[in-house]
Amino acid sequence: VFLPAIIIKDLNSLKKLVSIYALIAVVVSISVILEYYTPINLSYLIEKTLTKRPGIQYYSQTRDGLNTLMRLDRYRPGGLWRNSLDTAYHLSFLFPLTIWKAISAKTLTRRLVHTIFPIITVVALVLLQTRTALVAVVIGIGIFIIMSMLVKNVHFRKNVRKLVIWSAVLFLFVTIVDSSLVINSFSSTIELYQTTIESSGDLSLDPRFD
Repeated sequence: VFLPAIIIKDLNSLKKLVSIYALIAVVVSISVILEYYTPINLSYLIEKTLTKRPGIQYYSQTRDGLNTLMRLDRYRPGGLWRNSLDTAYHLSFLFPLTIWKAISAKTLTRRLVHTIFPIITVVALVLLQTRTALVAVVIGIGIFIIMSMLVKNVHFRKNVRKLVIWSAVLFLFVTIVDSSLVINSFSSTIELYQTTIESSGDLSLDPRFD
């Protein structure tokens, strides 16, 4: 709250801040997608590289690793925060900004490039399978709609309509491609699948065992 208040001086600085947030959303989303579909865990690699503690084997959550977190029969990635809930909460805040970045682009080329931002973000949100985050996105878009009714600025109303349409289309597309992921998000069944692999690591480093 305080940081944007300090950074934002005019409309130009606001646009720059939105661009930064949109790029953060892309990085976080890529980490989720990589963790879900590949053995790569960016959070684990960053911690292992930056925090070298002799004699400690760091915990890495992957879809084929030790103590895999599952929701029904689907792997649930943790993302950069190594926690599905925390990562999803951050993305639910950033998602509307990625759409705003795309629809506010002045040229067709930039608009097409920036379209990748919300697409990657919504895919990551669904892969995280967190119903609270999905509901938060709906509430956030609802707030935009209410604001558009109160504000008389025609350009603002036009952008809000685009935001709502884009959001609906993206979520509908992902639901059609893999509806079970969306259904899983509203399931209360979460399992910790433990493999037979032996590990000398300290499980206390796993945030789920705190």
